[in-house]
Amino acid sequence: MIKSIKKLFFKSEFNRNVLKLISGSAIANVINFLAIPILCRIYSVEEFGYFQLLFSMITILGVISCLKYEMTLTLTQNKKESDNLFFASVSILITFSIILFFILKVFGEITLSFFNANHLNNYIYWICPGVFSLGLYELLNYVFMRKKAFGKMAKFRFVQVLLIQLTAIAFGIITSGFEKLLFSFILGNLTVSTFMIFKSDIQFQHFDLNLMIKLLNRFKKFPIVNMPMALVNTFSMQLPVFILSTYFNAEVIGFYMMANRILTTPMQLISRSVGRVYYKEASDAFSGSKEKLKTIFKNTVSQIAKIGLLPLLVIIPFAPILTNLLLGNQWAMTGIFMQIMMPWIYFQFVNLPVSTTFSIINRQEIGLILIIISIILRYTAMVTWSETPIQQITALTIVASLFYITYIYSSFILLREKT
Repeated sequence: MIKSIKKLFFKSEFNRNVLKLISGSAIANVINFLAIPILCRIYSVEEFGYFQLLFSMITILGVISCLKYEMTLTLTQNKKESDNLFFASVSILITFSIILFFILKVFGEITLSFFNANHLNNYIYWICPGVFSLGLYELLNYVFMRKKAFGKMAKFRFVQVLLIQLTAIAFGIITSGFEKLLFSFILGNLTVSTFMIFKSDIQFQHFDLNLMIKLLNRFKKFPIVNMPMALVNTFSMQLPVFILSTYFNAEVIGFYMMANRILTTPMQLISRSVGRVYYKEASDAFSGSKEKLKTIFKNTVSQIAKIGLLPLLVIIPFAPILTNLLLGNQWAMTGIFMQIMMPWIYFQFVNLPVSTTFSIINRQEIGLILIIISIILRYTAMVTWSETPIQQITALTIVASLFYITYIYSSFILLREKT
């Protein structure tokens, strides 16, 4: 295990870039973990449930708020083109957020009624700044990814997490209310995004409307295929929140949200960091050596799978004990959820770094089809086995695990055909 980790971190430029992201993100994840016991004693399980329902909506809309044009910033070597793709993405983000406001004004209450959440009507408009802040932060990450400034990305991630957690704790101490969690998320994203803009190498004199239109047309496959794929993929990950809210109360959502956070926070420290580097390196390899791309894919999957075995072997037998120590007896159900969910989270962990492979080889439609099938199966499984939350989570875990295994294998098959 230790040998695999060392090999992953130190062998090549790819691994050194991963290390840069992980080193900074590790501190951010430590902050997240240290904040969890404090937040769980400031905010109730029910308040976490309310927050998660709105946060899930923000997450789903946030990933498509730039119509996935942010991904194109790394696909051109021309600085002027990259800057104009940034300007175009920002314009799309602002327009998207404004249109979303008016949509929520008309359909917001109806949407919440589907999830038995009419008590959140007064907070529905918080979704708009939440979506804007998330979209802007992700866009700026691609600005720095293009320059392989992974060390700076890690520092920004650290500052973002620190701001979000400190403000959530401070606001919670002053006065309780789940909306404090939401406001902290928005404030942290906007503050760090503003700082990133000033630290970037974006040259505003490069602004060229005609070039922007030309570039939007060149990469039109991203809003046509990548955006629906990102939408359905994110929706599939947030689907349990919406289904649980339909069948059970906010406390169950709170238990699920905390189990998911504890499991994914440390594992995504590595997985997302590897994924950002993989996307850049694999994109470069695709325009050159197809055989190298296949090698990068195989090595990434193999190494990340080995690393994920350790938390898998710890969480399944010891999760209830760990949650009682970390969160207190009132969160006992979270430990049971963690035991059930761990296989699914493991395969998600392995898939996440290479999940952009379909986009890199310009076969996004395959990923889209797989994700749509996954949503149908997840929904069917959770609705069919819905007598208890444990039954629903078990059904979800089985279906989700099979999906991620299939996604990884399908990516590899397509890569093998390319070489």
